[in-house]
Amino acid sequence: MSIKKRLLLFLVLVLLPLLSIWLLQQKYIVINGETMGTTYTIKCYTPKWVTKNKVILDVEKELARINMIFSTWDETSEISQFNMNTSTKNIAISKDLKDLVKLSKDLYENTTGYFDPTIKSLSDIWGFSSYKSYFSIPKKEKIKDIKKQVGLDNVILTNNHLKKLNPTIKLDFSAIVKGFAVDQIALLLESVGSKKYMVEIGGEVRVLTTSKSPWTIGLNKPEYHNIEQDLLGSLELVSGALATSGDYQNFFEKDGVIYSHIMDAKKGSPVQSNITSVSIIAPDCVLADGLATSVMALGLNRGLSLIESYPNVECLIVARNDGDSLEIYQSSGFKKINYRPFKSL
Repeated sequence: MSIKKRLLLFLVLVLLPLLSIWLLQQKYIVINGETMGTTYTIKCYTPKWVTKNKVILDVEKELARINMIFSTWDETSEISQFNMNTSTKNIAISKDLKDLVKLSKDLYENTTGYFDPTIKSLSDIWGFSSYKSYFSIPKKEKIKDIKKQVGLDNVILTNNHLKKLNPTIKLDFSAIVKGFAVDQIALLLESVGSKKYMVEIGGEVRVLTTSKSPWTIGLNKPEYHNIEQDLLGSLELVSGALATSGDYQNFFEKDGVIYSHIMDAKKGSPVQSNITSVSIIAPDCVLADGLATSVMALGLNRGLSLIESYPNVECLIVARNDGDSLEIYQSSGFKKINYRPFKSL
């Protein structure tokens, strides 16, 4: 056998199998950081040739891009510029802003206006704002006046343009932007070859894995004054997203009454309900995020009805009874989820 044939045989029998094994190997990466006023954690398996530094840079770049569109903290962001613009003419917008407006309009209609990203002015006067360091209970006259600036039907979406019918309208997508960011990072990881990952931003999660090794995700027990946040239970996810909204996450207390950051657009004040936490499982995180807020605003019965109208979406609702005891409610298909409660309520 000639040297050339021996080298070819060596390549086929030895080097190619070794190369194939190396290419199939996955590298485990963990990334932690801060964004959108909260923290994020990413755990993923990537091909060997994808460096951790590349993943970090790509993630930071994408999060910075999203912030430059949706951050109400940054006056140079696209949404801040839109909010400051008092024109009633068409305003060109980015694709991402268009997508969130479109989703919001769907949720606005499906919840008869209880999900409404135009409540920013209301959030501001109650103190739930990036520009205030204190909470306050505004006078009824002030609420009545500000409510005139609320209503997503005052914003018209046409192709890639938004138009304000009311020049004082202001948008705030904080109810869904973390979920949106989770989805975008998940897509980024898939683009570099990751087939197993967990992306979490501010408690909103999206995962992908195999049925043999599901991700275990903990659910916080809704407690107002517990910094550590005990776990209510855990569930296993193979693919899809989990988002939780609760009145215990951002609130103030006055004369024994809890006022949460979740606004009732109809009344112009924080939602007053016995629901204290809503966890949604959905195919993507932006939808889960929006539905969690929607159910908090709608209440138990209408909230459950809303979830039942969505395919492949399930929910777990925690209600607070007299004496602060907790009671669990689930959508009809939630029993299919591998959920394990940790503590008796």
